[in-house]
Amino acid sequence: GNVLVCYVIVRNPDMRTVTNAFLLNLAVADVLFTVISVPPLLGIEISPDYWVFGEGMCKTVPFLNTVTLSASIYTMVALAFDRYHAIVNPFRAKIYHTIKRTLLVITLIWLFSIAVASP
Repeated sequence: GNVLVCYVIVRNPDMRTVTNAFLLNLAVADVLFTVISVPPLLGIEISPDYWVFGEGMCKTVPFLNTVTLSASIYTMVALAFDRYHAIVNPFRAKIYHTIKRTLLVITLIWLFSIAVASP
């Protein structure tokens, strides 16, 4: 479902709205979380007593899981703020909630997620 959401939003110019930018970011974060998490989980199922991916991945996988999980959570928070402002102040929201500002917020979400996950 998330890959289809990404495809539809990217391919259809009419879908490029502030809300959909947040939904696209949420879908990307969730897809990345799945891609990063599933192979190690399968490795653990196959060989529960031995980490088959090497020492580097042993440290990288939890870091990337935390980054993508944090990005998902912060994106939902930003989406909630966006929807709240759209309902409470619909005319102001149209002026202040632009794609450019949304892309800045999404960039800050990823940077903050990396900072939170860093040791």
